[in-house]
Amino acid sequence: MAARAGIASSSTTLSPRVAQGGSNIRGEQRGKKRKSPCLSMPLFRSPLSRMLVSPRIQLPGIRLRSPLVGHRKSPYAERRMLHIDLNMEVEEENADAEERGLDSGIDQVHQENAQNCFDADDDVPVALEDEETGVDPGQENIQPWFDPFFDSDVDDVVPVPQENTRKNVVPDNDKRRAIFDAMLVKARKGYLKGHESKEVSAQFSVPVRTVQRIWKKGKSCLDQGIPVDVESGRSRCGRKKMVVDVSRLEDSSILSRTTIQDVATQLGVSTSKVYRMKKEGAIKRVSSSFDPHLTDQNKIDRLRWCLEMLDPRSVPHNPVFKPLFDYIFIDEKWFNITRKTVRYYVAPTAARCIRTIQNKNFIPKIMILTALARPRFDSDGNCTFDGKIGCFPFVTHTAAKRSSVNRPAGTIEMKPIESITKEVIRNVMIEKVLPAVRAKWPREDAGKPIYIQQDNARPHIAPDDRMFCEAAKQDGFNIKLVCQPANSPDLNVLDLGFFNSIQSIQYKSASTTTEELVAAVDRAFEDYPVRRSNKIFLSLHACMREIIEVLGGNSYDLPHIKKGVLERQGLLPLQLRCNAKSVNAAILSLRTMADT
Repeated sequence: MAARAGIASSSTTLSPRVAQGGSNIRGEQRGKKRKSPCLSMPLFRSPLSRMLVSPRIQLPGIRLRSPLVGHRKSPYAERRMLHIDLNMEVEEENADAEERGLDSGIDQVHQENAQNCFDADDDVPVALEDEETGVDPGQENIQPWFDPFFDSDVDDVVPVPQENTRKNVVPDNDKRRAIFDAMLVKARKGYLKGHESKEVSAQFSVPVRTVQRIWKKGKSCLDQGIPVDVESGRSRCGRKKMVVDVSRLEDSSILSRTTIQDVATQLGVSTSKVYRMKKEGAIKRVSSSFDPHLTDQNKIDRLRWCLEMLDPRSVPHNPVFKPLFDYIFIDEKWFNITRKTVRYYVAPTAARCIRTIQNKNFIPKIMILTALARPRFDSDGNCTFDGKIGCFPFVTHTAAKRSSVNRPAGTIEMKPIESITKEVIRNVMIEKVLPAVRAKWPREDAGKPIYIQQDNARPHIAPDDRMFCEAAKQDGFNIKLVCQPANSPDLNVLDLGFFNSIQSIQYKSASTTTEELVAAVDRAFEDYPVRRSNKIFLSLHACMREIIEVLGGNSYDLPHIKKGVLERQGLLPLQLRCNAKSVNAAILSLRTMADT
C-alpha cells in the first residue's frame, strides 16, 4: 500500500500500455479483447466537478486503477496510485501533499508539462518525450493529460458544458400530429422498422421514445376505428378552470355593474378573476350615452333622407351613396378656453401644476359657426380643393368703457355674443358664409347646385328665406339651403367627428383671452389633415347604411371599415355601397309607414 500511495521518481519507467501502438516493449502483440487494467477518467471542467470527483493528476508512470477490472501486476513497470478523498478541497490536497513531500514532484511535473505540451510560438500541443521512459521514436506523439485544477490560478478555468444532457422535449399538438402523419407514410401494413423511427426523430428533433409513444397512441386509435387523437394531456393537468356564468349580469341593472367590484359581487367571484375575464374577452366594458329620442315621424324622415342620398342610377340592383361633393355642412359649437380637468404626464419628482379660476362653472367660451365641404383630389392623389370654407365666430368688437390693468379705456375688445338669434344667424350666413363659398368653391362647379345642410335649431333661418335666397343667386351661383332630419346629429359630418377633432387640437394651445381662443380654433381648423376629413364623409355613408338597416332608428353601432388600412393600400373607396335587399326592404317599409 505504501508503494501505491507514493509518487514515482523521475527514473520510474512508464507502463508499456501507455505507449500507443499494437506491441509492447518485448515486441509481443497485445490481445484484441484484453481490457486495460488502467482506465483514464474523463476530465470534468464544470464548477461542480470538485463535488463529483476529486482533482487528480496523471503523471508519467502514474495511473488510476479501475475497481471494475481485474489487474495483474506488470513486471516491466511500477504503477502508483493516489489516495482519493472526495471531501478534500484543492488547498487541503496541496497541504496534504506537502506534508508527504509531494510538492517538489508536483511542481517539477507542472513545469515539464507547461514546457513540453505547448509550444511558445504557435500554442500548438507538441509531443512529450522522456528519454528515461524508453518510448519508441514512432510513438512520440503521446500527449499528456493536463489537469487544470492543479494550475496556479484555479479561477481562470473555463467551465465546459457537459454533453448528452437530457432535455425534456414536449412537442405541441400540431407537431405531434405531424410526427404521426410522417410515420403513417412510412408504415407498411401498420408496422414500422427501427430506422424509420430514428429518421422521424431526427427530422422533428424529438427523442425516439417520444416518437414511439405518439405512434402507439395513434395506432391504437386506428385499431379501434375512432378518430386519431395524439394530443398531449398536459393541457388538462393542474387545477380545473372555474366556469362563470356571465349571463347573470343581464339580470341586474346597468347601474349595479359599473365597476369591477360590482361585477365581482354580482358573479360571486374575486376582483382578480373579473380582471382575467376582461383580459380574456369573456366580458367587456362599454359606454352608454344618451341618444336623441326618435318619434315615428323622425324615423320616417331619417329613412327617407338616407334613401334620397343613394345614387338614383344605382338603385335598386347596386345601390351606392352619392359622393356628396355638392354639399356644405354647417353647424355651431361652443368652444371653451380650457377644460375643467387636464390629464398630463410628469416626472416622479415634478410638482403638480396649479390652475385657478374664480368659478369653474363659468369658463369663458365662444360660439363659432363652421362650414365644411368634402375635399377633392386629382388622379395622382393631390388635393385640389380642401373643402374648408371657414370658421365664423359670433363676436362683436366694442370699445372698453373703463380702464383696467389689462388695457386702457377706449381699447377695441372682442366680446362674444351671448344670445344667438335668427337675425344674427342670417347676417352671418349672408355676410360671411356665402362670400367665403363664392371665393373658395371650384370654378368648374360654380353653375351647379350647391346645398348647404343645417340642423333644425330654432335660430336657423328657413330654406326659403327671402333675403338669403336673393344673396345666394349672386355671381351666377345656385346655392340652396336644406335642413337635415330632426334629432339626427349622426347625419352631419361636423357632429360626427370634426368638431371633437379640432377641439382636441385647440385644447393643446393655452388661451387666456377671446382673441387667443378664436385664433386657436382657426389654427386648428386650418391644420386639420385634409385626408382625415375625407374619411369622415365615408363614416357618414356608413351611418346612413346602418340607418337603412334599422329602418330609420338610431340603435346601431358605427362599424369599423378600416379606412386607414384601405388608404395605405390605395383601395379607399369614394363612396360606400349598400345592401340591395336592405334598400328594397326599407322602401317597402317606408311605403307601409306612410300609408298608416
